[in-house]
Amino acid sequence: KAEISNRQRLSEEKDANALAEIMPEATQKTNLAEDAVEKASITAEMIEASGEDLDEVRQAVSQTEQAAQEAQKSIGEARIFLNAKQASCRRFASEAVKQRAITELGKLQHQLQQAQNKLNPIKNCRQEFTQRAAAQKLVAETLEKLSPAEVDVDRAEEATVMMSESPSKELMHQAEVAVSKASEHLAKVMKFIVTKKATVPQGMPREELQKLEDRAKAAQERVQQLKNQQKEGSEKIVCATLLKEAGDKLQQVAESISKAADAEAPFLMGVEELPLEETLSAVKGCEAAATSANTAVSIARMFIATKLVEAKRFSPGPSAEAQEKLKAFQAELETHIKKLTQLKKSTASRKKGATMKEAEVEVARAEELVKAMGEAVSFMV
Repeated sequence: KAEISNRQRLSEEKDANALAEIMPEATQKTNLAEDAVEKASITAEMIEASGEDLDEVRQAVSQTEQAAQEAQKSIGEARIFLNAKQASCRRFASEAVKQRAITELGKLQHQLQQAQNKLNPIKNCRQEFTQRAAAQKLVAETLEKLSPAEVDVDRAEEATVMMSESPSKELMHQAEVAVSKASEHLAKVMKFIVTKKATVPQGMPREELQKLEDRAKAAQERVQQLKNQQKEGSEKIVCATLLKEAGDKLQQVAESISKAADAEAPFLMGVEELPLEETLSAVKGCEAAATSANTAVSIARMFIATKLVEAKRFSPGPSAEAQEKLKAFQAELETHIKKLTQLKKSTASRKKGATMKEAEVEVARAEELVKAMGEAVSFMV
């Protein structure tokens, strides 16, 4: 037992010494690899720091590529060394030293893997630079078209705000022209972007182009909102116009009915009975005024009914306002119609009386003529 224990102790000391010889070099190679990756990382930062200076960027890319190659070489050498030493450590007789070696070398392998993960994107710096340059070119080319279109949208918005604050046909026309121009401009930009997207592969240029497409779509949404505002603003102007026309026609009805009422003045002067000629003349005047008023009523009624149908097709706000006022005009028109109906009844009654009186006069005249003719005949006989 003592001999076996002694052999185990000697074996463990031997393995421990071998591991002690391995670890410093393994650690050194791992640290060198990590330092090389860190150097490559610092060099890669120079690419961003170079800004828009393409010459400096190209130089930084070349330096980064060289540093990345050296770092990859260091990682490769360190990994080969660690793999070889891990294989030799598995042959250790001492289980305890073997496990310690596996643990220690495993930690260094993990450090190397982390360094490799950090290095991988740096190794693609030239490809990223190429994509970045292509993206910048594409962005500049697209912005050259998109920016003026966005300015057109801003102008259209200003014109729409002015139209909303002071509604008029002139401002409405200006706003419509501005929105139409912005819409056409954006449509051309979107067509350009879609065409480019069809030819640009996945990567940074496509991502940047997508951002600009989203920006263009946002501008199109603004234009659509302006169109909706203009539609409502336009409808308000149309409503104001048709309400004014309806009011004017209603005023014409009121004036014509007032004239019809004034035509009755001869019958309202306190005289029990006018002479027949004056009565007939006054009745004729009342009929003419009533006919004129009736025409005005028909025109107003038809106009209001037609505009009520049109108002129902407007946006909710203008539609509700127009319908409310047009219905109020209808109610007022009905009041005028009732008054006109009463005037027409009075005229018809007076006309009937005058006609009867006229007939009586004609009959009396005829009787006198017959009598005179009889007398003439008897005298001749």
